[in-house]
Amino acid sequence: MVYSACFYCRQWFVGLILFLFLATPLCLKAQNTNIALAAQVTYPDVMSSIWGFTKGGHEYVLSFRRTGTSIVDITNPAAPVEVAFIDGPDSDWREGKVWGNYAYVTNEAGSGLQIINFSNLPSGSVTAANANYWTGGTWSGGSVSFSTSHAMFIDENGIAYIYGTNYGNGGVIMANVAANPTNPPIVGVYNQKYVHDGFVRGDTLWAAQIYDGTFAVINVTNKANPVVMATQNTGSNFTHNTWLNDIGTHVFTTDETGGASVETYDITDLSDIKQVGTFNAAGSSAIPHNVHWRNGFVVIAYYRDGVVIADALHPEKLIQVGNYDTSPYSGSGYNGAWGVYPYFPSGTIVVSDIEEGLFVLTPTYIHASYLQGVVTNANTAAPVVNASIQVAGVTQANATSGFNGAYLSGMTGSGTFTVTVSASGFVSQTFSVTYTNGVTQTLNVALVPNIPFTATGQVTDAQTGLPLASAPVLFNDGLNNYTATTNATGTYSVALPGNGNYTISAGKWGYQTQQLTNVALSTASTTQNFALRKGYYDDFLFDFGWTVSGDASAGAWVRAEPIGTTLDGSPSNPETDVNNDFGNQCYVTGNATGAVGNADVDNGTTILTSPVFDLSTTPTAQISYYRWFKNGGGNGTPNDQMLIKLSNGTTTVTVQTIPYNDASQGQWVNNTITVADFITPTNNMRLIAEVSDLGQQHISEGGLDKFEVLIPPVVVQVSAWLGGAFSGGQMSTALATNNLLPLTQPYNQSPWNYAGAETVSTLPANVTDWVLLELRPFASPGTIAEQRAAFILKTGAIVDTDGAAGVKFYTLGQGGSYYIVLRHRNHLAVISKNPVSLPNAAVFSFSNATNVAGGTSQMVSLGGFVSGLTPADFDANGVITVDDFNYYTTQTAQLNTYNDADCSLDGAVTVADFNLFKANAGKIGMSIIRY
Repeated sequence: MVYSACFYCRQWFVGLILFLFLATPLCLKAQNTNIALAAQVTYPDVMSSIWGFTKGGHEYVLSFRRTGTSIVDITNPAAPVEVAFIDGPDSDWREGKVWGNYAYVTNEAGSGLQIINFSNLPSGSVTAANANYWTGGTWSGGSVSFSTSHAMFIDENGIAYIYGTNYGNGGVIMANVAANPTNPPIVGVYNQKYVHDGFVRGDTLWAAQIYDGTFAVINVTNKANPVVMATQNTGSNFTHNTWLNDIGTHVFTTDETGGASVETYDITDLSDIKQVGTFNAAGSSAIPHNVHWRNGFVVIAYYRDGVVIADALHPEKLIQVGNYDTSPYSGSGYNGAWGVYPYFPSGTIVVSDIEEGLFVLTPTYIHASYLQGVVTNANTAAPVVNASIQVAGVTQANATSGFNGAYLSGMTGSGTFTVTVSASGFVSQTFSVTYTNGVTQTLNVALVPNIPFTATGQVTDAQTGLPLASAPVLFNDGLNNYTATTNATGTYSVALPGNGNYTISAGKWGYQTQQLTNVALSTASTTQNFALRKGYYDDFLFDFGWTVSGDASAGAWVRAEPIGTTLDGSPSNPETDVNNDFGNQCYVTGNATGAVGNADVDNGTTILTSPVFDLSTTPTAQISYYRWFKNGGGNGTPNDQMLIKLSNGTTTVTVQTIPYNDASQGQWVNNTITVADFITPTNNMRLIAEVSDLGQQHISEGGLDKFEVLIPPVVVQVSAWLGGAFSGGQMSTALATNNLLPLTQPYNQSPWNYAGAETVSTLPANVTDWVLLELRPFASPGTIAEQRAAFILKTGAIVDTDGAAGVKFYTLGQGGSYYIVLRHRNHLAVISKNPVSLPNAAVFSFSNATNVAGGTSQMVSLGGFVSGLTPADFDANGVITVDDFNYYTTQTAQLNTYNDADCSLDGAVTVADFNLFKANAGKIGMSIIRY
């Protein structure tokens, strides 16, 4: 469209007033760091890319919009002024670059490459009359013509590289705009692959071949004969753009897909290109779109997260030092910041946000703080590989040593921090290090080898005490896993690298997995036993023998730590398993990096089947599991599904169908069913999960985690008095009143080693303390059937963590008889004299000594016929001896404390506790329940 001069002036004046009105700072949602908003310009249409140029002392922005190109003067960043708008074909893809007095603009709608002459600036005007279109020319004896293109780059010699055209394969058309700015001669064509974008310096083109998932390194010295020197796959196989650092040692790339990283490649040897670093914006799942290098920093446009600045002083370790969120959206969709231009002499950054318009920003460039060094073996000087460098309170700065022992740690801020260097098989070392912005300090560490030892133990049935063979046991020291399997006697042994705290897990199909954390093991303490409770539980920490079958050609079920992917801007494969189980593994359909379709189910069905479980004696049993399903992409409406089935050995039924349009696509969802509602429970039950891809090749993915058989709980009603806390017909609530009582049960340590997860956000009313309730089978009172932590109230009632009367036990069948054991942190444990039929309608009272094994010898008299548990067993081992006194003396005068030496439960260790010890010294608990 051609405007008359008067019409253009009128439009320019109206536009000026509108833009000044719209260029007021807005309050955005996210926390912005080291980047300030100078102005924002909104448009009636959407934006795509952005570029800039300087002329006559003025700084100008090329705002590429759906309907054309705006030229905006931002010399005063707080007051941007549109000086021209040049119509173009309507296109959601518009990009451009500048050479001399000309802007070259691509689009994907038609008409060719738009060339805008802005030589009249800053004193004159730019109108549509200053623009023309170029659609190619002759080359190598033939015609090269195009009408659409995706992007372009102009090198330092004035050669334009036009990418993604509708000529040939959409490779690169090279034209010399320095020779003729308005009708440039074509000097070369690269047409082997589609090229989405690229960067050129000297004689080398770094081409982003998005659909191949690679960047190609192309020698364009002879542009008539481009030569591919190397190609390199990028991490998510959807290579969008490339940019070099100033000295040409590293190239930075983006992959335009959810969950992708900005990646750094060492390109000093083209025959051996190495990925040396990955970067993800802090707390973000947004898609990185365009990365640029500027004076030791990279500046990145993230779709839904705006612009991010990362220090690239060490290219292999990008450290985020600034960000400004332009978008109200979050997550991995294709909204928000398309492009960024960080090259104005003033330092001003401009960002194009698809929906929100032009952002004019003022950055403060601050280099990160670094610590580097080499970790070696103190005895041999050999490098220590995979040493962990942990900076207390700053996850960003944690690092791992490489094959040569070298590490590099960095953080945005500065200050003095505790740094711990550890490695499997070595004694950890701790340092105080002061991090300083812009400074790289060196800390070399020589770790002393640890003394390896063998840990042993036995895994038994908690109810019968019998050994459990073929039970896997897993040790983790925070760095590595060490595994063992029990033999026919239930015993195991495992070689460990040295003294330290370990997380230890044991399990077996038909039993509840048990996990103990922060277990101190050393050459002096090498034994850890497990008594597993019966029950069916599988969070896939261990491989209990689920089987995979089906006719799918790809995407079969696999047990793994899941790798996240996205589809259409939302999660497809979640990147974690469910967060309330042990470990990080689950079953997923395929599990590969890169594009969502790399490992999805194809051409059939993949079937996951559990081992057999027996529900013949538990007709009210429920089954709980977590699942996710994603179906989309492809041609036409998705038509696939995920099925959860149950088999009882004779009949198979579907208990849940997850369709293609399920509202929870790509998210873990719990489902609990009552088995008898669908099928007759038998001793030959199996759970089956099926994911299918039928017909039209859509993306079809699924996951399964935390399978569990739930037995309706048995409610046990118990009451008791704690002798040390009793006074005037009730017990003290001082611990709760003074906020000293922990919200998590305290019996997860020696000597109890109870692994229950009882935790509350608020305490029930009138709580005195936590207690540990234990049930032992009538036929084998020496074994534990199940334990539960609960609260004892000032009235003596023992209640569940929700404050409800009675304590729920989840792995027992209804109608059994059990001995009841009551334990407390610093009172002698007691056991019922006789087994009790459960559930019990009448409250079982330990305040009546005739109900207690050992009678009055195990109790203290509280007056009349009322008895209480005996206080002053400070070490909870079942006998009150000088060891308890010695412990008391180390704790005396402790105030406002939750302390095992406080048996009066008033929050202080005083002479009152000593008096209770003196009165009860020499008492011995029942041997069957002593530790």
